[in-house]
Amino acid sequence: MPPWQAVAGRMAVKYYPRDPALRAKSSGTWNDIALWFGGLSAQSRASTPEIKQKVAELTANAPTSLDKIKALASFMQRDVRYVAIEIGIGGFQPHPASEVFRFHYGDCKDKVTLLSAMLQDAGIESYYVPAQTDRGIVNPDFPAAGSFNHVIIAIHLPDDVSNGKLWAVVNHPKYGRLLIFDPTDPYTPLGYIPYF
Repeated sequence: MPPWQAVAGRMAVKYYPRDPALRAKSSGTWNDIALWFGGLSAQSRASTPEIKQKVAELTANAPTSLDKIKALASFMQRDVRYVAIEIGIGGFQPHPASEVFRFHYGDCKDKVTLLSAMLQDAGIESYYVPAQTDRGIVNPDFPAAGSFNHVIIAIHLPDDVSNGKLWAVVNHPKYGRLLIFDPTDPYTPLGYIPYF
């Protein structure tokens, strides 16, 4: 059976500010939500000398781009604990990569933030991917930030990386080949996505 949230009747309400200037910025589209989340996370991926040093250490014996991605992904899965403390905007806004690195824990978006900063230091682009772990919950006709309960990462695959055994690759018309990866799951290897 699908999750009960996917089959149960529900009512959703959208709020639009009275101020015409604010209303113009919040038409309620998926793009508006993406811009809002992008604004919340824009400063979070800034690297530090300590993060750069760790990236250099982890990738020192990684001759290819794929080897670098594997080394950084493995570090994120095994050395950074998943801990979710989501109070207020903390349910949406990731902590800075520097904090996640210093304390070695964070929730899904925190782990994605640190991995993204580390990949950037290794010369590899990546993107946040808000996700929903229960099928049928997201209503495409009703854009809402609350539609998502998880964040994973899309890693832009450099030209020297073949798809090979990477099964979770998407060919995006704008961003090229993207490897979808969930750094919160310590058991699903790079190239796959968890069952959920």
